Amino acid sequence: MLGCHYLVFGKVQGVGFRAYTQRLARGLGLTGWVRNLDDGRVEVLVLGEKNKLSEFEKNLKKGPSNSQVERLESEIYSPDEILGEIREIDFVVLHNGEKTWRSLTR
Repeated sequence: MLGCHYLVFGKVQGVGFRAYTQRLARGLGLTGWVRNLDDGRVEVLVLGEKNKLSEFEKNLKKGPSNSQVERLESEIYSPDEILGEIREIDFVVLHNGEKTWRSLTR
């Protein structure tokens, strides 16, 4: 099992990106969260099996039909590094965040 932190750049707010991400993650049996950032990016923290994360990332790059993903940054973490941040056994949409999870933990 691995954890992954994503920052998604492009036209990814106001186009159903968070709901798309939640459906995608739930369909793959992943846990974690997604939220908008104040600067227009979308942030995702997810936990799951390596093959499921690969499928998740592939589809995250596509996004919903109204979105335009310009760039995707990702960083892999051990489950121990992110378990404290994933409190649910589900994949949830969080309130908007001013700062990224990564900047808050470093």
